[in-house]
This record gives sequence, structure tokens and C-alpha cells, in this order.
Amino acid sequence: MAMQLDQLNGLACELKQMDNAPVSIGQVVAAEGEALRIQAPFDFPPDLAAGTKLKLTATAPDGSFSVLAGNVVEVGGSLLTLHGINNVKEYGQRRFFRVDVNIPGEIRQEGLFARPDPIPVVIRNLSVGGVLFRSEKIFLPETAIRLDTSFFSGDGEELHAVILRGQRLDGGMAYGADFAEMPDWLEDQLSNFIFSMQRGRAH
Repeated sequence: MAMQLDQLNGLACELKQMDNAPVSIGQVVAAEGEALRIQAPFDFPPDLAAGTKLKLTATAPDGSFSVLAGNVVEVGGSLLTLHGINNVKEYGQRRFFRVDVNIPGEIRQEGLFARPDPIPVVIRNLSVGGVLFRSEKIFLPETAIRLDTSFFSGDGEELHAVILRGQRLDGGMAYGADFAEMPDWLEDQLSNFIFSMQRGRAH
């Protein structure tokens, strides 16, 4: 497990079904062993039964957040207990220089049922930490993708990323994704590309 659960104590959180259907917002009020107790501002849905697997996103004051999953073992009114916490992922708040662009690109969706064909996108914002792109395809949060880097690199690499959010943009949908760790040499190429785009606009 990537972290001790007691580090989540007191954090604001959001609960979702595993298919990302929203359940509730709330706060982690107790963390003991592999169990978390969540206090919601209102009663949980009456059909939320013990044994249901839920996804929880807990956000720290500095903007970093953790995503984990667990099984409901007790629910009553506005209190819920998750047990058997697993799949903990930590995302640190990262601040990178960003540049607005309008570049055609391609991504591939990862996962068991993903099609292997490339998906055309238009990249609208870019940083060393992530990308904002427009697409005709609908994506769910936490979808894993690979971004073709040929628009800035000739080495045939793909950047792994995770979609974290969707937003309306120019009458369509745009998606923000955070990059996974990348080799230093590829990060240098991307940084140089971003700064060259910015310098070109300054002249």
C-alpha cells in the first residue's frame, strides 16, 4: 500500500461506484487498520448495501489526492465504513509551466476492452505534467491512455497518462490527463518544445 490510511484522517473525500457513478461527498472521520469511516452531509442511499465496492478520492489541503477502493461493511444514516482498502494511488499536486496550443494528435486507450486503433484528438493545452485535449469520443475519469509524441519527438515513444477530468470547451468535450513518470530525455524534449512554442508567440 502506498501510504498509511491514518494520513487520510480529516480529509475531504468523494465516493463513487466503481463505474464512476457518484455516491456522496464527505469527510474521513476515522482510519483504523484497513478500515475508513466516512461522514457524509446527508444520509447515504438506502440501496447502498454491505459488500458494495466503492471508489474513494481523498483530497489534502495542498491539492494532492489519493484514490483507493474498498468494500462497504457498515452503513447507517450519514455514516459509512469501508474495509479491505486497496489500490491506493497518490497524486501529488504538480505545478508546471503550461502553454495553450492547437495541435492535432493521437491517443490510444488502454485496458482490457480498449480498441487498438488510434483516436484522433486536438491538443489544446500542454505541460510537462499533463495535457488537455478535445475528442469526439467520450471518456470516463481514470481512463488510462497513451499519447503519441511524434508532434514533438521523433523517437516513437508514447506517453502514459490518466484522464482525471472532463470539461466543456468550444461546444464539445475536452479532457485533462496527468502524465505518468517519463524518461528524463523525453521530459527534456517536451520542455524544450513547450518553451519554443511560448518563445514563438513572444516574437
